[in-house]
Amino acid sequence: MKPFTAANTTFSAGCDIVVTGSNPENADVCNPRGDYFGEAWMIFATNEHGDRRYIDVGMDAEGRAKADAFATVFGVRTSRLGKLPVGFAGWREARPEYGSDAYVEYGAADDIEWERKNEG
Repeated sequence: MKPFTAANTTFSAGCDIVVTGSNPENADVCNPRGDYFGEAWMIFATNEHGDRRYIDVGMDAEGRAKADAFATVFGVRTSRLGKLPVGFAGWREARPEYGSDAYVEYGAADDIEWERKNEG
């Protein structure tokens, strides 16, 4: 992983689909546990190499708006002050950005291994 600096880091909002609950009475062939799904919103920091870190924003109805707003604020702060956000060292590592140099170097290998394990 390459270092993150104010000069090489951009911020963006993103989400992941997560299980928010389950009810076995709603189970069927495609959803055997009866899971309910929702969106978990987060802010991604990506360096020029394609390495990424993220911080969770929330799953509430305004999660997307919050993530978009914070990503914009972090970008402006970083460009104006030349500093990464406070507490940035505590952000969690994420998978490399698809198609980036980092993905080619070490992210694609994870995908290939997953495909090999899950072949039909």
